[in-house]
Amino acid sequence: EFFHPDRQIDHDIEINICVLCPAEPNEEVKDLLSSPLFDNRVSYIIGSALSMEDLQRVRADIAAAMFFVCNIEVQSQEAFFDDASTVLRTLSVSNFNSNLECYVQVLRPEDRDILKDSDVDVIICLDEFKTSIQARNAICPGLSTFIENLFHSFGQQVGLTKLNDSYWLDEYVYGTRMELYYIPLSDLLLEALHYDWNLLVEGIYTQFGRI
Repeated sequence: EFFHPDRQIDHDIEINICVLCPAEPNEEVKDLLSSPLFDNRVSYIIGSALSMEDLQRVRADIAAAMFFVCNIEVQSQEAFFDDASTVLRTLSVSNFNSNLECYVQVLRPEDRDILKDSDVDVIICLDEFKTSIQARNAICPGLSTFIENLFHSFGQQVGLTKLNDSYWLDEYVYGTRMELYYIPLSDLLLEALHYDWNLLVEGIYTQFGRI
């Protein structure tokens, strides 16, 4: 997603990503990092976010943001320890650079609450998110697939519709090209629409054909 052409707002600015992990990468990750897409753009540093020296090595002092990714394959009884480790790493980085934007994944809702009073910008509880999506999907079948597709950028899907003449496949392929973007709105536009959400949605759709 970071390197997808649609995500590069300013093509003159090159994005570099550094992965900080206490363990060596496995063969699958090594093959991924050696691919032409990530070559010279992604670095893998063995270290810990609890170490000031390692945070300096990955230049957490000047980084734009840091993402804390939890282990989604951990057993339920070990989720407490995984989240505790995530919380400690997050607080360590926050103390190292309070201006750094932090995006954190946790497994348990109670561990999200621990970070609410910290400088963390975004906290996502995966268990809570999955439960919510499953519940809403029961009411509106297909919603979970719709949400998942919005999280990914797809290019022009060529050839898929030739496999099946069903109209639903055309609609699905068309829908996969829908993506989320952050678009700043001018104060003048907001004032003209009286800061009303319904008017704002209707105005943007009428004028630009966007939802």
